[in-house]
Amino acid sequence: MVRPNGAREPPLLFIEMPVPFLLNFLLPPVYPADYQDDGVLRVRRGKALIFNVEKFAEHRKIPERQGSEHDVARLQEVLGSLQLTPIIHRNKTRQEVDNILEDASRDPDLAQDDCLVVVFMSHGGRHGMLEAVDRTLLLQELWECFIPNRCPLLWGKPKLFFVQACEGYEAMAAAGPTTQSSGTSPPISTDIIGEDNTIPSHADFLISKASVPDWYSIQVFWKELQRIQMDF
Repeated sequence: MVRPNGAREPPLLFIEMPVPFLLNFLLPPVYPADYQDDGVLRVRRGKALIFNVEKFAEHRKIPERQGSEHDVARLQEVLGSLQLTPIIHRNKTRQEVDNILEDASRDPDLAQDDCLVVVFMSHGGRHGMLEAVDRTLLLQELWECFIPNRCPLLWGKPKLFFVQACEGYEAMAAAGPTTQSSGTSPPISTDIIGEDNTIPSHADFLISKASVPDWYSIQVFWKELQRIQMDF
């Protein structure tokens, strides 16, 4: 794809690797010259919106999420070390989540930011269902307001989404490598050729989830993220 200035737009890729390494890989590097004499960073890496839903409306009979504040603390440390600005939103209703995301998509500071990170931690269910305090929202609603036609200031910039939520109640069995081959070839996907000066509506997005449909997640993700970050 081609941007209006003639530069090529990178394709949307799905990559499996440690998240801190992936963030460093995707985000523009920070060099010593980017710092002022007083140590303040000249460039704006961007904001990281962290939604942590621990408690739910009493009538919903949903159990409280224990220990999630430890995840928030680890996230603040990891994201801060990557020169991102963490903004914590605790126990928000569905409407409040919508409003926060919509306001973020219209923030004029995005013009100077390198990227956007959104983290959502709560209970969840199948088909991308996530729980706010009072009712359910869908996974895609987290990023819909950041597609280029609704958030042009992030056009061509990385938009990274991390979800800590279950997608079911089953414990996933362990599996190991096998030398057996099914004898079938994987399906082949083809690209759709678009018009010049256009990009797909969901280009520049990275979405990471702690589980796959039907399986629950375990609250060790951010602990491991912190450990891996220290190794780098």
